Amino acid sequence: MKIYLYRSQFKLTARELSAFQAFNIFVVKVYIKYWYTSSCGELAPNNDLNLLKELDHYKNSNKLIADAAIKSFSRHLWYLSETLIGLAFFDYKVCPEMKIRMVKSLEKKGAEFPLRRITIKMTEVQTVQLCDFVSKNTLKFFTALDIPQNFLNQHPSTWGSNKDFVDGRKRVQNLKVINDAAERGIALIQTFNGILTNQEDQKQYLLQVVEQHRQKYPNPNKSTIDI
Repeated sequence: MKIYLYRSQFKLTARELSAFQAFNIFVVKVYIKYWYTSSCGELAPNNDLNLLKELDHYKNSNKLIADAAIKSFSRHLWYLSETLIGLAFFDYKVCPEMKIRMVKSLEKKGAEFPLRRITIKMTEVQTVQLCDFVSKNTLKFFTALDIPQNFLNQHPSTWGSNKDFVDGRKRVQNLKVINDAAERGIALIQTFNGILTNQEDQKQYLLQVVEQHRQKYPNPNKSTIDI
């Protein structure tokens, strides 16, 4: 027996119902697995590239949805930049053979002014690989996070037992690669402000009190508060 949740509350036309079904199929077949791992920093570059490739293939199933998704997602390819591609060195899903090629690409001269957000021609997306985005500029990633680079001289199959690599992966895994927290924080303070007062001077005073409290109690534990 099929159960259609909330269907009685929404009067959909045949066209709307068809579009809704097509969207659900797309989410289940393509998007959901990337959505669930979107907060994993080390997976971000490989996820982005693989998603583009899947979207390109999805044109055979639904070109309209695939083209719309490609157009939207192509504006968010930060993690394939010459610097942030460094995240992929810590991705357990990337095979040792690819990591060897990535290490080799660290010798390649990078752009003088690397783009923060790259573009990929969809006519070439199926042949593009992670190592194509790596260059000498990628070393800036390790420097910025203070991750020793000695493990790069070893075979990738041994990285898992290398302390520098393990410590570096922990650091990478703690990175925030989605903006959900920031967006929710902004929405929360806006709602909070609106509930307390509509006067601008009082809102500014409230923010000053919050900042003063954070400076006084930087560690929000019970043990730091005198009762």
